[in-house]
Formats: sequence, C-alpha cells, structure tokens
Amino acid sequence: ATAVARAVTYQTTSDTPPSSRDIKFSVVSADNESVVAANTNLSIEAVYDRPTLVDVNGAEATAYFTDPVNLLSSSVQISSPENAGIASVSISIAEEDIKFGDQLGSKADGLFTINWQSWSDGASTVHSDTFGVKDFGVEGVVADGIKTAVFSPPSGSYSSTDFQALLENLTYKNAAANGPDQSAARNFSITVT
Repeated sequence: ATAVARAVTYQTTSDTPPSSRDIKFSVVSADNESVVAANTNLSIEAVYDRPTLVDVNGAEATAYFTDPVNLLSSSVQISSPENAGIASVSISIAEEDIKFGDQLGSKADGLFTINWQSWSDGASTVHSDTFGVKDFGVEGVVADGIKTAVFSPPSGSYSSTDFQALLENLTYKNAAANGPDQSAARNFSITVT
C-alpha cells in the first residue's frame, strides 16, 4: 500500500486550474472497512502556455537584392493557447550576420526602416497605424552580439491578430549602393511574449 500511495500523481490540463486540491488517502481492509490514512493539501501553480508562431516560412534568396521581400510567410499565425494579449514581438539577428545595407522595414514605404548596422541599444522608432497595422513602438536592444528590434504597443497588449498583421508586413532588403553582400544567409530569430 505504501508503494501505491507514493506512486500517485496529479495532473490537470485546465488553463485555469484551482490554486489547491485536498487529497485524501484511505486504505480499505480485507473486510471492507475504510480507515483514513492521511489528508494532504496539494498547491497548484498554473503554467503559462507561451504563444507560438505557425507557418513562418521565411524569405527566399531574392531577399539579397534591393527590392524588399517579405521576411515571413503571408500566412504566418500566432497561436496563443491562453488567449491572452501579447506584449511584444522581438526580431533578432547576430551582429556577425549583418551585412552593410541590411534593412528591416514594412511593406508600406516610409512607416519605418531599421538599418541593422546602426541599430543600437535604446534606439527607437514608431510604426504608425497604417494599412491595417496598429501603432507599434520599436525599441533597440543590443546584447551579447545580438541586435534585436522589440515591437510593442504604446501601452498594454494587443491581440495575436494585431501582431500577425505586423509580422505579415515585415520586409527585408539590402540597400547597399554597390550591390548587396550575398556571402552569407541572414538568420533571424523571432520571439513572441
């Protein structure tokens, strides 16, 4: 009986579990008499299911040329199991992968352009409410050889649909006057929080 009691586990798949459960262990004798062996209170801590990106097929090799191409698939989706608002989307690239003239921008000309080489810690720009994409602030973070553009709403959070519209409009191009450096791929990392 002791081995059985020690092997008991508890699991819930609820996104909103209770904060605790009272569990009663009892032993039934051979003549069907129940004797309470122990009561215990199990504390439960909910685990946040982070949003994930689905169908992010990136830009093809044509991204090395001077015309902007979509950074992500136009069918990119953000899955948010908790149905909570999303605070930010971060796009990062290793400094060693950045080539002269590399730019992150938007399909709608003039909304924002990030020149990766000059993008610095604390740099900021604004993506205006245009073409179905809400206002976003964009802040630069540079740490450990990684440059990041953090997109977030002016206050609070936006829905996954709002961030999907932003991601669908992101473009990459290389604006180097002497032609783009095609010596290496540009590898971006995208994080949703």
